[in-house]
Amino acid sequence: MTGLDLTTKKKNKIYPAFLKQLVELLPTLLLCGALASSGSLFTIWLADYTDNPVWKLAKDAAEVIGYPAYFGLLASWSSMLWMATAAICLFTVAVIWRVSPDRAARRFLLFSGLLSLALAVDDLYLLHDRILPKLIGTSESVFYLLYLFLMTGYLVVFFRQIIRFDYILFWTAFFFLAFSRGFYNLVPSLREYYTANDMLKYFGIVFWLAFFARTAAKQFRRDAVSNPTRRGEVSEIN
Repeated sequence: MTGLDLTTKKKNKIYPAFLKQLVELLPTLLLCGALASSGSLFTIWLADYTDNPVWKLAKDAAEVIGYPAYFGLLASWSSMLWMATAAICLFTVAVIWRVSPDRAARRFLLFSGLLSLALAVDDLYLLHDRILPKLIGTSESVFYLLYLFLMTGYLVVFFRQIIRFDYILFWTAFFFLAFSRGFYNLVPSLREYYTANDMLKYFGIVFWLAFFARTAAKQFRRDAVSNPTRRGEVSEIN
């Protein structure tokens, strides 16, 4: 067999595999293209709407304003941890949705992931602090009240799910997050440290992430046990 024949044979194997993968990835490719395009177009629109050059919205805030990159360090970490929690919960739901018979756990992880994502976006862009009060024309306290109702409803609906898992982590997180709202005003010696609430919130988010990471791992294990035929598809996480 000549070298030309070998090359032709390899091409005949590569092209069908490439076309097969292209067909399989087509929905994902279209979705990625749509998300990338919409994000870019929204950035351009917002720059025009706010009378800012596009580069100010495209680059990092520290580079645009000129302050040190470590400014806002803890706030950035908080947003990343919210995002990590959302990713864990939503990815777990996507994997177990058709495998797990536990609908209550699926709903719990789904709503917890969406809640974590909303809190991440809120923290990242100061939605309830600056943007929404200006857009709606109301005070920031209104949004704290909405958060209070939201969290109360969340606890009522998913209380049974919370106590099924490592609830000590959850209630520790809830304690820190709840007391991060103006806690330093209650202690005179802490009033000069205006970051006390941010520190407490960061502690709360760390425990929040730990709770849902362990919850997702336990749910994976439970589904693997309850579905022996799918056990090889769901990895055991210690």
